[in-house]
Amino acid sequence: MRGGPLNVTAVLEKARLSQALVSKHLKLLTIAGVVQRRPEGSLVFYAVNDNAVFKLMAQAEKLLLASRRQQLDAVAARDQRACIEVTTSPALDGFPNPPDHHRQDDPWQQGPEQHNSQ
Repeated sequence: MRGGPLNVTAVLEKARLSQALVSKHLKLLTIAGVVQRRPEGSLVFYAVNDNAVFKLMAQAEKLLLASRRQQLDAVAARDQRACIEVTTSPALDGFPNPPDHHRQDDPWQQGPEQHNSQ
């Protein structure tokens, strides 16, 4: 609705949401005074009452993106710490290191005839 009034069909095409969901939100936005409803023949057009709404939406989007970025950074840091803790855990003392796939004496890399001959 940034470019001006839209009928419900146009809103549906732009929003790519179900008709029921768009109708519900348009009704709530009308009740809240954010949009204005104007019937024209068999069509109903909706328009934003105050273009400051778009500035508010842009600011809200920036805040949500920043919050999401912080959450993702926190998860990445936690996962990195967990990985370091697991690989340096005293609980792993006494366990051999993972097999070196380039070692000649690794029984897991030898064929059955080589393994049985040892």
